[in-house]
Amino acid sequence: MNLIKKIFSNIREINLDKEVKDSILNIYKKEVPKKNQELIRKFADHKKIKDDKSLKAKIKSDIDSNVTSNIFSGASIFKFEDLPMLNWEVSYTNGFNFGCYGEDYFEGFNCEYFHKVERFQLFLSDKKDLDGRKPTDMADALFWELEGANYLTKNYFQELYGK
Repeated sequence: MNLIKKIFSNIREINLDKEVKDSILNIYKKEVPKKNQELIRKFADHKKIKDDKSLKAKIKSDIDSNVTSNIFSGASIFKFEDLPMLNWEVSYTNGFNFGCYGEDYFEGFNCEYFHKVERFQLFLSDKKDLDGRKPTDMADALFWELEGANYLTKNYFQELYGK
């Protein structure tokens, strides 16, 4: 494991006091739905964006100049400056869809939006997906703070919309 990866993999082990954790969680629970709505408003029915390449250019100009592409799917990956512990991935493959996944204190948190049903699916990563670690307490807390209305647990989402 290289030194940089080792340093960043240990950031989640720094203990924050409860007040700081609560403050960070409050910011994220308010801002994640706002950012999700911003993405839907900007990109869901955008007439000029026809593919992932034009989407990437629009994200680069509007949200994050450091946008990259997923090497497998071509989806755009970026961050909102005010929510640095979440990575966002947006694509027009099979219609407009996007998701965000946590890192650092929110490692293990996942939220995906499916435009066809206009609902979000929430889930926590399995330990096997996190190299044997479990999702953080803050990832778990954010999951439960967002659950409800348009934010459905993965199991319930699959029950309603799965094939």
